[in-house]
Amino acid sequence: MRNTLPLTRSHRVAISAIAVAFTLQAAPSEQLLWKDLAAKLQGKQVTVKMKDGKSISGRFFTVGRDGIFFSGGAPDKIPRDAVQSLHWETPDAHQTEKLANMLGHAYRHSGSLLGTPMAPFGVIEIPVITAWGAAAAPFCLLADLFSDHPTTSGDISILPDPAVPNSK
Repeated sequence: MRNTLPLTRSHRVAISAIAVAFTLQAAPSEQLLWKDLAAKLQGKQVTVKMKDGKSISGRFFTVGRDGIFFSGGAPDKIPRDAVQSLHWETPDAHQTEKLANMLGHAYRHSGSLLGTPMAPFGVIEIPVITAWGAAAAPFCLLADLFSDHPTTSGDISILPDPAVPNSK
């Protein structure tokens, strides 16, 4: 079968440029002191990479002087000496993620109507939600591609504490 849509040289260059741009995007890395971690990581999903190779993730935690204290499923405390690096992510930072969450809530709502006397409304809502999502998705993708949204993830290396001068 022959290709009926030949790509010109400019098309190939554009496709290659887009592919390179997406593959070169990496999470920015920064270095922080231990005392500055709490302010930087507040409200973010954090993955702690430990020196023994294990990784632990969580969203609800506190950073203390001697370690990171997680709540809800993860080990209670990760000692400060065991932490090698951290990776953080901001949930729902992209428009497509927000759209996916809104569509999920809408589908769950209309699905919950199907077993009730309000089932006709649930049947009507499902194609309307699908059409709305299909119409909104391209705009969300374009907004994510071209907007100057804030950084949504990054890596953190922990700097050693500055030496306290001897006051003799």
